[in-house]
Amino acid sequence: MTVRNVSREKKKIGVQHNYILGLNHISVHVRDVDEATAFWMDLFEAEPYRDRPGRKLFHVKISGVVLAFFEQPGVVGTKVAYPHYGFTTSPEGMRVLKKRLDDAGVKTHPFWTRDRITALMYFRDPSGNMFELYCPKYDRTDELRLASDRNGDYQPPIEDMMYDWPKR
Repeated sequence: MTVRNVSREKKKIGVQHNYILGLNHISVHVRDVDEATAFWMDLFEAEPYRDRPGRKLFHVKISGVVLAFFEQPGVVGTKVAYPHYGFTTSPEGMRVLKKRLDDAGVKTHPFWTRDRITALMYFRDPSGNMFELYCPKYDRTDELRLASDRNGDYQPPIEDMMYDWPKR
Protein backbone atom coordinates (compact mmCIF):
# COMPACT_ATOMS: atom_id res chain seq x y z
CA MET A 1 0.00 0.00 0.00
CA THR A 2 1.38 3.39 -1.00
CA VAL A 3 0.77 6.34 1.30
CA ARG A 4 0.52 9.71 -0.41
CA ASN A 5 2.29 12.69 1.05
CA VAL A 6 -0.72 14.99 1.26
CA SER A 7 1.20 18.00 2.56
CA ARG A 8 3.61 17.81 -0.39
CA GLU A 9 0.66 17.60 -2.79
CA LYS A 10 -0.96 20.61 -1.11
CA LYS A 11 2.23 22.58 -1.60
CA LYS A 12 2.23 21.79 -5.30
CA ILE A 13 -1.26 23.17 -5.86
CA GLY A 14 -0.99 26.10 -3.45
CA VAL A 15 -3.73 25.23 -0.96
CA GLN A 16 -1.57 26.58 1.87
CA HIS A 17 -1.64 29.98 0.14
CA ASN A 18 -5.44 30.12 0.29
CA TYR A 19 -5.88 29.99 -3.46
CA ILE A 20 -9.36 28.61 -2.83
CA LEU A 21 -11.10 31.21 -0.71
CA GLY A 22 -14.57 29.72 -0.42
CA LEU A 23 -17.63 28.54 -2.27
CA ASN A 24 -18.83 31.13 -4.79
CA HIS A 25 -22.18 29.70 -5.84
CA ILE A 26 -24.27 26.61 -6.37
CA SER A 27 -25.88 26.20 -9.80
CA VAL A 28 -29.32 24.65 -9.49
CA HIS A 29 -31.42 23.36 -12.39
CA VAL A 30 -34.98 24.60 -12.04
CA ARG A 31 -38.13 24.31 -14.12
CA ASP A 32 -38.88 28.05 -13.80
CA VAL A 33 -36.41 30.75 -12.72
CA ASP A 34 -39.11 33.15 -11.48
CA GLU A 35 -40.72 30.39 -9.41
CA ALA A 36 -37.36 29.43 -7.87
CA THR A 37 -36.53 33.04 -7.09
CA ALA A 38 -39.89 33.59 -5.39
CA PHE A 39 -39.58 30.34 -3.38
CA TRP A 40 -36.19 31.26 -1.90
CA MET A 41 -37.00 34.94 -1.36
CA ASP A 42 -40.43 34.28 0.19
CA LEU A 43 -39.59 31.34 2.44
CA PHE A 44 -35.94 31.90 3.30
CA GLU A 45 -35.69 35.69 2.98
CA ALA A 46 -32.97 35.27 0.37
CA GLU A 47 -31.83 38.52 -1.18
CA PRO A 48 -31.46 39.32 -4.86
CA TYR A 49 -27.86 38.94 -5.98
CA ARG A 50 -26.44 40.46 -9.15
CA ASP A 51 -29.73 42.22 -9.77
CA ARG A 52 -29.03 44.13 -12.99
CA PRO A 53 -31.50 46.55 -14.59
CA GLY A 54 -33.01 45.13 -17.74
CA ARG A 55 -31.86 41.57 -17.02
CA LYS A 56 -33.79 38.72 -15.49
CA LEU A 57 -32.87 37.96 -11.88
CA PHE A 58 -31.51 34.43 -11.54
CA HIS A 59 -29.20 34.68 -8.51
CA VAL A 60 -30.21 34.92 -4.86
CA LYS A 61 -28.03 34.99 -1.75
CA ILE A 62 -28.89 33.30 1.52
CA SER A 63 -26.50 33.42 4.49
CA GLY A 64 -23.52 34.05 2.25
CA VAL A 65 -24.35 31.30 -0.25
CA VAL A 66 -25.34 32.27 -3.78
CA LEU A 67 -27.85 30.08 -5.59
CA ALA A 68 -27.80 30.49 -9.38
CA PHE A 69 -30.90 29.20 -11.17
CA PHE A 70 -30.88 27.74 -14.67
CA GLU A 71 -33.99 26.48 -16.42
CA GLN A 72 -33.43 22.86 -17.39
CA PRO A 73 -36.45 20.55 -17.31
CA GLY A 74 -36.27 16.87 -16.49
CA VAL A 75 -32.91 16.61 -14.72
CA VAL A 76 -33.95 16.06 -11.08
CA GLY A 77 -34.13 12.54 -9.62
CA THR A 78 -37.08 12.19 -7.24
CA LYS A 79 -36.30 8.78 -5.74
CA VAL A 80 -32.85 9.54 -4.36
CA ALA A 81 -31.41 11.77 -1.62
CA TYR A 82 -28.39 12.72 -3.71
CA PRO A 83 -27.35 15.13 -4.84
CA HIS A 84 -28.62 17.45 -2.17
CA TYR A 85 -27.49 20.76 -0.73
CA GLY A 86 -27.32 21.30 3.03
CA PHE A 87 -27.79 24.46 5.06
CA THR A 88 -26.44 24.60 8.61
CA THR A 89 -29.01 25.95 11.05
CA SER A 90 -29.41 26.70 14.73
CA PRO A 91 -31.87 24.57 16.73
CA GLU A 92 -34.40 27.41 16.69
CA GLY A 93 -33.75 27.92 12.97
CA MET A 94 -34.65 24.28 12.28
CA ARG A 95 -38.02 24.70 13.96
CA VAL A 96 -38.82 28.11 12.41
CA LEU A 97 -37.87 27.01 8.89
CA LYS A 98 -39.78 23.72 9.15
CA LYS A 99 -42.91 25.62 10.20
CA ARG A 100 -42.44 28.14 7.40
CA LEU A 101 -42.07 25.33 4.85
CA ASP A 102 -45.06 23.41 6.25
CA ASP A 103 -47.23 26.54 6.24
CA ALA A 104 -46.30 27.18 2.59
CA GLY A 105 -47.33 23.66 1.53
CA VAL A 106 -43.81 22.31 1.08
CA LYS A 107 -43.59 18.64 2.08
CA THR A 108 -41.35 18.06 5.07
CA HIS A 109 -40.94 15.26 7.60
CA PRO A 110 -39.98 14.87 11.28
CA PHE A 111 -36.47 15.84 12.32
CA TRP A 112 -34.18 12.83 12.46
CA THR A 113 -30.64 11.93 13.42
CA ARG A 114 -27.86 9.46 12.77
CA ASP A 115 -26.01 10.11 16.03
CA ARG A 116 -28.50 11.50 18.59
CA ILE A 117 -26.72 14.88 18.43
CA THR A 118 -27.34 16.35 14.98
CA ALA A 119 -30.77 17.04 13.51
CA LEU A 120 -31.59 16.63 9.82
CA MET A 121 -34.55 17.38 7.59
CA TYR A 122 -34.92 17.22 3.82
CA PHE A 123 -37.19 19.30 1.63
CA ARG A 124 -37.48 19.94 -2.10
CA ASP A 125 -37.76 23.20 -4.00
CA PRO A 126 -40.61 23.48 -6.53
CA SER A 127 -38.41 21.92 -9.23
CA GLY A 128 -37.68 18.86 -7.08
CA ASN A 129 -34.10 19.70 -6.05
CA MET A 130 -33.30 18.19 -2.66
CA PHE A 131 -32.10 20.43 0.18
CA GLU A 132 -31.29 19.62 3.78
CA LEU A 133 -31.54 21.57 7.01
CA TYR A 134 -28.67 20.42 9.23
CA CYS A 135 -28.26 21.37 12.89
CA PRO A 136 -24.91 20.19 14.29
CA LYS A 137 -26.07 20.23 17.91
CA TYR A 138 -29.82 20.02 18.35
CA ASP A 139 -31.24 21.06 21.73
CA ARG A 140 -34.20 18.65 21.83
CA THR A 141 -32.56 15.35 20.99
CA ASP A 142 -35.35 13.37 22.67
CA GLU A 143 -37.63 14.52 19.82
CA LEU A 144 -35.34 13.19 17.06
CA ARG A 145 -36.15 10.00 15.17
CA LEU A 146 -33.15 7.68 14.80
CA ALA A 147 -32.21 6.58 11.27
CA SER A 148 -33.05 3.00 10.35
CA ASP A 149 -29.46 2.36 9.27
CA ARG A 150 -28.42 3.21 12.87
CA ASN A 151 -30.78 0.74 14.54
CA GLY A 152 -33.63 3.20 14.62
CA ASP A 153 -37.04 3.17 12.97
CA TYR A 154 -36.86 6.20 10.68
CA GLN A 155 -36.24 6.50 6.97
CA PRO A 156 -36.92 9.93 5.39
CA PRO A 157 -39.75 9.69 2.83
CA ILE A 158 -37.58 10.67 -0.15
CA GLU A 159 -39.99 9.36 -2.81
CA ASP A 160 -42.98 11.15 -1.27
CA MET A 161 -41.57 14.68 -1.08
CA MET A 162 -42.74 16.14 -4.39
CA TYR A 163 -45.57 18.68 -4.28
CA ASP A 164 -47.28 21.27 -6.47
CA TRP A 165 -46.03 24.77 -5.71
CA PRO A 166 -48.68 27.38 -6.45
CA LYS A 167 -47.62 29.91 -9.07
CA ARG A 168 -47.43 33.38 -7.52
